[in-house]
Amino acid sequence: MTFFSPTNPMNAAGLCSLLSNAGNQQFCLPSLFKIRCLFQPQGQAMSSIMAGGCFRPDVQMNIPGRPPQCPPEPSCPSEPACPEEPQCPVEQEWTVCQQENGRATIDLGDKYELELNENKSQMIIRNKANGEETNIWGDPHVDWNGDGKTDVDFWGKTTFQLEDGTKITIDTEKWKGNENMYVANELTITKGDKVIQVTGLSQNEVGDMQINQSDRGGQLMDLLVTDGFVVSENACGEGWINPETGEMATQEDFNVTKPGAEKPYEFCQDFGRALGLFLVTGLMDWSWNK
Repeated sequence: MTFFSPTNPMNAAGLCSLLSNAGNQQFCLPSLFKIRCLFQPQGQAMSSIMAGGCFRPDVQMNIPGRPPQCPPEPSCPSEPACPEEPQCPVEQEWTVCQQENGRATIDLGDKYELELNENKSQMIIRNKANGEETNIWGDPHVDWNGDGKTDVDFWGKTTFQLEDGTKITIDTEKWKGNENMYVANELTITKGDKVIQVTGLSQNEVGDMQINQSDRGGQLMDLLVTDGFVVSENACGEGWINPETGEMATQEDFNVTKPGAEKPYEFCQDFGRALGLFLVTGLMDWSWNK
C-alpha cells in the first residue's frame, strides 16, 4: 500500500498518472486531499477520489507493459431451482399366474411371491429379497429353514404376517384320508385394499382350485376373516415370531390351533371384527341418511 501525505512532494497530475498506470495496488488519501482524477478504468464509474477514500485499481485494466486483459463476462442470473416434488412410493401390482396342473404363482410385488400346489395342499412363501422360504404342505407341516424337515405343525386357522404388512390367513379342512388330520384349503391374502382369495387348495379334490383377485375391499375382507393364531415374519433371519412372547414360535405355541384347545385370541378377534363391522355399517348408514 502506498500512502500519500502533505509532505509527499507530488502534485495532483502526478498522482493521477500514477494511479492510472498502477497495477494491483491500493492507495489511500488523507482527508485533506481534494484531488479529482479524470479517468475511468474499464468503464467503471470511478472518476474521482474524494477525501479519505481508498481505491484499488481494476486488475483487469490495460496496463502498460502488461498484456491487455478482457473484462469478465457478465454472468447470467441463474433461474431458481424448483423444489422437487415429493415422490410417493409406487405400490407394486399383485399378479396371479395359474396353470392347469394344479399349480399357481402369486407375485406380491417386489419382495414376496407364493407358489401353490394343489396336489400337496402346498404353499411356499418366498422372500425374494433374501431368498428365504417357508414351505407349508400336507397336514400342514411347516419348514422354514430349508432342510426339508418339519419345524412345526398346525391344525386350525393360522395367519402368517409378512414384514411389509401383507397377511396370509390359512383356513384348513379335515383330510379325507384321516379325519384327525387337517390340510390347508383356503387362503385370504390382504394388504391395504388389495385382496386375493384362494379356494380349493386342499388335495381332497384336485382340480377345483380357484383364485380371485381384487384391488378393492381388502380392508373389509380383513375385518370379515378372523386371523386365528398369528405369527410374524422374523426380520432378523429365518423363522416366525410369536407376537405374544416376542420369541421364535415353537410347536408348543402352534398347539393352540389343535381342535378343542383353548384359543385366547378368538374373543379379541371376534370382538374386533364385530366392532369394525358395526363402525363400517354405521358410517355407511350415516352417509346414506344425510
